[in-house]
Parts: sequence; structure tokens; C-alpha cells
Amino acid sequence: MVVGISGGPDSVALLAYLHGIADSLDLTLYAAHLNHKIRGEESDQDEAFVVDLCGELDIPLKSGSIDVPAVAAARGVGIEEAARDERRKMLLRAAEVYGANRIALGHTADDQAETVLMNLFRGAGILGLAGIRPIQDDLWIRPLLHCTRDQILDYLRRHGLTYRTDLSNYDTSYLRNRVRHDLLPLLDREYRTGISATLARNADLLADDADYLQAIAAETLAKIMAQGNSPQPNSESDPGHLPCAITERIEIPLSDLRALHPSLARRVVLQAIAQVRGSLVDVEIRHVAAVLDSDRAYGLTLPGGDVTVQSDGERLIVAKQTARPQATPEYVEYAIPIPGTVIAPELGVAISAEVVPVAEAPAPGGDRNQAILDLVSISGCVVVRSRRQGDRIRPIGLGGSKSISDLLTDAKIPSPIRSTIPIIADGEKILWVVGLAVSDEAKVGPNTGQALILTAEPVNGDLRI
Repeated sequence: MVVGISGGPDSVALLAYLHGIADSLDLTLYAAHLNHKIRGEESDQDEAFVVDLCGELDIPLKSGSIDVPAVAAARGVGIEEAARDERRKMLLRAAEVYGANRIALGHTADDQAETVLMNLFRGAGILGLAGIRPIQDDLWIRPLLHCTRDQILDYLRRHGLTYRTDLSNYDTSYLRNRVRHDLLPLLDREYRTGISATLARNADLLADDADYLQAIAAETLAKIMAQGNSPQPNSESDPGHLPCAITERIEIPLSDLRALHPSLARRVVLQAIAQVRGSLVDVEIRHVAAVLDSDRAYGLTLPGGDVTVQSDGERLIVAKQTARPQATPEYVEYAIPIPGTVIAPELGVAISAEVVPVAEAPAPGGDRNQAILDLVSISGCVVVRSRRQGDRIRPIGLGGSKSISDLLTDAKIPSPIRSTIPIIADGEKILWVVGLAVSDEAKVGPNTGQALILTAEPVNGDLRI
């Protein structure tokens, strides 16, 4: 078993407890630590503390470091998200190196309560309110999930164990910290003593319900597909239904879905996503509700950019996009379903597309985070991507083409974020440099019949421009 250890109280207690029972369970322990460089010298001191602790306990340690703030800036995501992703990658690598078949994490009942409340704020359904699972994917385990933070601190005191304190955990600019230090104490004091344990128990009950409903959804999806209404994956069938090439897909007749109770229908869609995508990490009901409820063609690309969910009016199609060649390791590209929405987390942006009669479209140029284009001028798949060497655009009113590099220089865009400026392009040309320039080749003119409205909204903060 690999134990993830940060040096904080929860992970120190977890490692010490497992070390104490390892012999009785015939358990071989390894530890893994990521120095995320978020707190400078303090992060280095955390790493040194973990090295010493594992040495005292005679537990092999795999320790690595990565500049998470730089990774977050390059990907256009929040530091917390980047840290979580890099920590997960490091733990998986450690498990592979050591040949471990479990990864233990130090989440507590207080973490569970915080997660449940945060998911409630986001409007999550039963899966979100079920919170953190004690066992996930038969790999990740959380042995302390039913222990409160006070119990953890008491255990550490009784055993004379020291730990590191991460002062960023007290920074209330983060939502989780506001929930931890402001909301939960208020609820515990004014409304329900022991609220964290109560929320954790509720999460257990909802997790059981969610598992039962998902099992029914899996059976229902299998029955629908067994009726022969869903064709086998075929990257060349029905090319008009999705904007780009597909490697795997599940098609479900909307009539079958709408004959189900809405609760079951949504879970059938989630089951299809799980089968195509491999997991439901970061996927929520709200991501598919608009597609399922729409009476017209509609679609979106799920977080991660590898799977689309789309309706053609008759079928709901869950499909995996083919990997695209990347110009550089930092290059990213996502197809934009029309109509629909795609999230490009590395670029910090969500792009929504809508087609309307030109008479109903806003006046071009009224909003720098919106582009009004002539639909007829669009060729092939429309994508949001990062900048490539040699990119050029013919901005409206300039009279000629201009390199994207010069455009960003003229706009005084700082060099560190130029690679994350969202570029909208079709199969032949750049249509829009978000916030800066719309292509003259795609502008609305007197002969425009339908307008393509593209809207950029920030993800995890402000847009880059």
C-alpha cells in the first residue's frame, strides 16, 4: 500500500496508524510525497519533515517536486486543481514503481462535510451529495474518512507525534477554507452540534442510494442497447452528427430516454459517459441536463475534452474524440459543438456556440468576449486551441493579415500567458483571437443569413485578456 503523506496532521496520523497495524495485517507500506513548491521554503521544509518521519518509521519513500503554480498558469487552472492532479499522478506512479495495489489517503469526516456542502452549493445531485467515497475504483482508500479532525489531533497528542501546519489552509480566499473555518463552526455552534459527523453519515446513506440507482441505470442502458437501437462504434458513420472524428460512441434514442423517469434517464446518460470516458471524474448532472432536455440539436464537450455528449434531435450520442497531433507539449485543442459548449481548462475558458438568424444577433463588436460570425464562412470543424507557430489572422478593418505574435505584442499581452490566449479556428483559418480580433474573412455582411455567436466565459478566474 502506498500512503500519500503531505506532512500535515491527517496524513501523519494515517501513516503512523497503518504502521502500527501493518504486521498484524501482513501489510507492506510505502509512502509518497509531492513537494508542490506552492509555499516556497516551507514546502521544502515539509519535504524534509516527511523524509525524516519515513526514516524513523523505516518506510520507503518516493518523493518528488514540481512547480505547481507554474503548471497551473500554463494550463489555465486554479492552483488547487493543478496540485490535486499532480499529486494524483505522483501517487499513481509510486504505486506502479512499488507494485502496490492500494493508495491510502488521509481524508477525514471534516473533509467529507466540507465536500458535501461545496457540492450542495454547486447544485450537485445525489452523486455529489454522496461526497468522498471510502473506496474508489478498487484502488484509492480513505481509512480515516469517519474520523473527525478533533479525533485525529487527539491521536497525535496521545502518541507524541508532530506534524507540519500549512498556513494556506487558513487563507479564506479559498471556498473550502471559508467552509472549514467560517460555515461549519457556525453550523456546529448555532444549528447542529457535531454537524461534520452528521453530514458524513448522510453522505454514506446517499452513496448507497447512488450505487443502487447506478446499478439500475446500467441494466437499463444494457437493455436499450440490446434492442439493437444503438449501432456499433464506427468513426465514419453519420459524420454530420458530431463535428470531428470519433473513435468510440454510444447512441441512445431520445424516445427511449424520455420514456424513463427523469432521474433514471439522467443516470443512464451518466452510465453511457462512464462506459465511453472510463470514469465520471468532474462530470456532473448539469453537464448533460441541457442536452437531454433540448428539443433541438445541442451538444457539449465534457471536462477533460475527450468526450462529447450531443443530441441530433432523435438520438443522444456519447462519443470519444480522436487524439489530435500536438504541435508542442503545451498545445491543446478542443472541438466546439454547434450549438453547445466546450470547456478548455488549460486556456481558462468555456466557449459557447449558438446559431441564430442574423436579424436576431447582437451587433458585432459590442462585447469583446463575444464574436458574431457569418455561418456560411465557416469551413469544417470549429475548435478552440492554443497558439501555434506561424498563426496569422486578417482582423476586421486592418486590410491585411497579421501574425498572432505581433497582435499579442501590440496588445501588450504579457509573455508568460501568450500561450494560453484562446484561439478559435476552423479547418482553414483563424476566426477569432478571443478578446482581441475577429477575422475579416468571417465577419457578418449584407448577405449573411445566419450568424454564429461565440461567447467566451472564464473558467477558474478571469479570461487571459
